[in-house]
Amino acid sequence: MITYFYEYLRRKYFINTSSIDGNFINSLSGKSGITFDEINQLFERIQKMRMQDEVSDEELLELNVGIEKFKNNRDGRKQL
Repeated sequence: MITYFYEYLRRKYFINTSSIDGNFINSLSGKSGITFDEINQLFERIQKMRMQDEVSDEELLELNVGIEKFKNNRDGRKQL
């Protein structure tokens, strides 16, 4: 799921996903219209999941909801 999301970001926003840091989040925020804090929360969740040996169904569902909200954001004012 994370791999597909990164591919979506590369294709839609022409952004390099090899280094997820403050500069990346700031650039994605500018291109997507979503606030820095909202994007940061989503990528903190992704990073946390990548560090875990096992991920629960509930965590996967929460991540999916976050990704879908990001993708469906049209005006930059919706909450993630």
